[in-house]
Amino acid sequence: MKTRIAFIALFLITAPFCAADLKKVSFYQDTVSEIDGRIIKFLMGSTWVMEREILALPLGEGVIICNGPAPKYNKDQLAEYVKALPKSGVFIYDGQTVNVTRVDGVFILRDGFLGKVVESFRDGAILKTDDGSLWSIPAYDRYDTGYWLPPYPVLIFGNAQYMINLNKGKKVWIEKQVR
Repeated sequence: MKTRIAFIALFLITAPFCAADLKKVSFYQDTVSEIDGRIIKFLMGSTWVMEREILALPLGEGVIICNGPAPKYNKDQLAEYVKALPKSGVFIYDGQTVNVTRVDGVFILRDGFLGKVVESFRDGAILKTDDGSLWSIPAYDRYDTGYWLPPYPVLIFGNAQYMINLNKGKKVWIEKQVR
């Protein structure tokens, strides 16, 4: 009986923290080609101004997170697509975050979900996100996930096939576990 009461109490205490949904966002992932003070250029051609300088190296992977869904790309209506692209976002590089404003360039936004890994089980084989979902990691990616210490922010995308640890900039394959 005491065990059952303890479990119910633990559930009631932790349930509000697991009830959050993953936040739907659009994002752009690219390789830094150049960084000069507060100006950052990406390999695919877009240029952004950072709110402040950060430590970033050329050829490192970065992610820009934007609010709302990605506009639909249509090569025949490029002008409308460029007009619909967000003018600002948050640049995440190696765990650093900074607000950015787009200067020029075209890029392809993708839709994803922003969340946080709150627990890791079996040396990174199973990850739990802040919405309560459990994600299975294939053996070849567990070398990385086994060393990642929760909590850390993640981006889930590609019909829930990929997860990027935003602190490490590393992408792994995932599969959602059904309870």
